[in-house]
Amino acid sequence: MLQGVFTCVGCRRETPGGGTCERCRKLTPLEQLIAVDRYGTGVASELVRLWKYKSLRSTEPFLRSFVRRFFESHRALFPEVAMIIPVPLHLRRECERGFNQAEALSGILGTLMGAEVANVLERRRYTTPQVKIPEKKAREQNMSGVFRCRDAEAIRGKDILLVDDVVTSGATITQCARTLAESGAGCIFGFSLLRG
Repeated sequence: MLQGVFTCVGCRRETPGGGTCERCRKLTPLEQLIAVDRYGTGVASELVRLWKYKSLRSTEPFLRSFVRRFFESHRALFPEVAMIIPVPLHLRRECERGFNQAEALSGILGTLMGAEVANVLERRRYTTPQVKIPEKKAREQNMSGVFRCRDAEAIRGKDILLVDDVVTSGATITQCARTLAESGAGCIFGFSLLRG
């Protein structure tokens, strides 16, 4: 059984169900971060590497199975949400990869949770990949002002699950959550395949 990684998005300390700790609540509107596995180790990490960087789409059925099994064994930890929103890629990066992996994951979760998947976030500028930036502060600066909500009315007051394939420093998912919160979203939760 997949155990999951349940750590605060800000400080990375273990917390019940991946809830954001009291200290970090001042820094992010994200209520919770659920992750299937740890980044850099294990089969899931290797599958994501092949899927994301080698565009090996044949790994998708295995990843879908990981997500389904994890969801089924941890269903009680998943919040009831009205909408699932993938972290967007810049159009240039999506063309380079051929797909948005967060969008693919959102589709899987949308089916499992019976929730609408909506691409309401937009990445306004092309940025250096976060994986190439080692310092957390520099990652936060790299993401500052990058996202915009295309349809605030669609999310107003709605509880949302924000989805990304990998969360390491938390800078990207936190900036997305801030953008959604500023646009009037209700509670915002996070999900990723891998947590660094």
